[in-house]
Amino acid sequence: MLKKKLFSREKYYRKASFWRVVILFILFLVFLGSFWGEVKSINDFISAVRNGTDTEITSTDFIFAGVKLIYNFIVASVLFFVWVLFVSQYVLPVQSNEERRLVFLRMLRYMIGLHGPAVFIEKGVAIADETEMDNTRPGVAFVDLSSAIALESQWEHVDKGKSLFSRFRRSHFYRITERVLRLFGRAVGLISRRILKMKVVPKPLVRIAGPGIVFTEKNEKIREIADLRRQARGADVHLTTRDGFDIQVPVNVVFSLGDLPEILYVTYDWDVSGGTWQDTAGHSRLRVVQKNEACNRIERISDDLDEADQLEIHQYVQSHGPQGGDHEDEIRGQDNHPYYFSEDRIFAALYSKALDADNSTTLNWTELPIHLVTEQLRNLVSDQDYNTLIQVNVPGQFPLYDRILPEIRRFMRNQGVLAYQFVTRKDGKPMKPGDSWIRRELDFYPSQNLRNSKVLRNRGIRIIQAGFGEFSPKHPGVREQLFDHWRLGWDEQAKELTTQAEMEAATIVARARRTAYREIISNLEMAYTGVSVPKDALALRLFQTIEQAMIDPKTQALLPKEGLALLLELRKYFQPGTGTPPRPTPGRRSVP
Repeated sequence: MLKKKLFSREKYYRKASFWRVVILFILFLVFLGSFWGEVKSINDFISAVRNGTDTEITSTDFIFAGVKLIYNFIVASVLFFVWVLFVSQYVLPVQSNEERRLVFLRMLRYMIGLHGPAVFIEKGVAIADETEMDNTRPGVAFVDLSSAIALESQWEHVDKGKSLFSRFRRSHFYRITERVLRLFGRAVGLISRRILKMKVVPKPLVRIAGPGIVFTEKNEKIREIADLRRQARGADVHLTTRDGFDIQVPVNVVFSLGDLPEILYVTYDWDVSGGTWQDTAGHSRLRVVQKNEACNRIERISDDLDEADQLEIHQYVQSHGPQGGDHEDEIRGQDNHPYYFSEDRIFAALYSKALDADNSTTLNWTELPIHLVTEQLRNLVSDQDYNTLIQVNVPGQFPLYDRILPEIRRFMRNQGVLAYQFVTRKDGKPMKPGDSWIRRELDFYPSQNLRNSKVLRNRGIRIIQAGFGEFSPKHPGVREQLFDHWRLGWDEQAKELTTQAEMEAATIVARARRTAYREIISNLEMAYTGVSVPKDALALRLFQTIEQAMIDPKTQALLPKEGLALLLELRKYFQPGTGTPPRPTPGRRSVP
């Protein structure tokens, strides 16, 4: 990515080329003024010889003045180069002698106008103009801690400037002379290496550099820039369920090139039936151990590994033994930089382009994770019905989030850069959830990176997080139709509940009615059985019962009309001056 500098038309006195000419001219005038006597003597002698006139300056004086002038020029040049060498140490924060040499050469090139680009790489963006980016002369790039660059060797640079020196560089004389000098330099270098028995290190066509100060060599050009920070991508994805519903889901993923690989604790699950872990199928027993950092206990043991990764880990465990400590202790002893820099991962991300099958175009590494999570979600949703995804009939159950979301996260994590560390108990007992995580009681194998070929893993990408949001039908009318369908079902459920409640209420009323009947019948039985109770007392007791039944509105609501009529007749009978007791109507029970 290139961010152009916002240059307006600069004044001529603000340009670097103007001040280079002015400084060189001033230095020339200072030198000329310092040795004006010698210069005047040489000029007078040459004029006298050319005109054939006599002069007081002899040939000896002429030679002495020329030697003195040349000597002082050499001394002045040496002092100038020493001054440049001294100043160059403070221009850039260099440390090694090789870096000091490169800075010195870059400054000399800058003074004569043959310098290369000076590019600032900040947060994955090059702050420069196009002329600097196309410049293949030796230059320098300032790469911040969150960036990295890929440098490619190009063909010989051709100066396309319009200055006099640029035109001279394009002339045949300059090209022939440059080639001759280049061949001579190569011959001298070859002979020197043969005599000194130095090994020739071939120059790579592509090299990854950064962060820090990067010195670009001749014919090198910044081809790609990588951002080491965590990248976040999101998209609204259109999916189709198995029953033909079009839904829209917001998908998101967070990934990075500058994060260390996630290291998983792996062990064998002894509770899995069948075979032993030494068998060829023992890799199926491998499980991921997840511990709770707060209480330092094993939280759960899950089957989250792909079969190919399980087989790789199983083969490693069979051929190695516990030789290392806990990787967390190793990380604590290191100086952690804000971003992890890996040349192999950056090279794979920048140059391993993926092909999009839909439109036959190459995908950049920053677009590959969101493309992959979209395809995986589409495959999972296409096997489910729309109603099955939400389970509206079962409150609190949403398979889209309870089942599909963990599957998406597991899949994306296993597709990216991943590492593992095998761990077992020293006493040979299996590791179970709830056990304490005590390091002195565990055997740790050295941590290893998984090397199985994966789409994101091959490009050095680590997945930090992957997921999706709430989904909705693509067409609003579908949502309204589904709501109507669900409402009908809910109305039927409400009617069934109402009917059940009415039946239960009727049962309760019948039970209470039977209880009231039993109390009245028991009192009547006492009246007709000839119990040795005074007639007045018995009449008073029955009269009180009838009065209470007649007054109580609850009893009135429970008794039928025939029962109330019978109670009225009984009341009249037990009053003074009444006639015969009432008799039930034939064919009808007065009291249940």
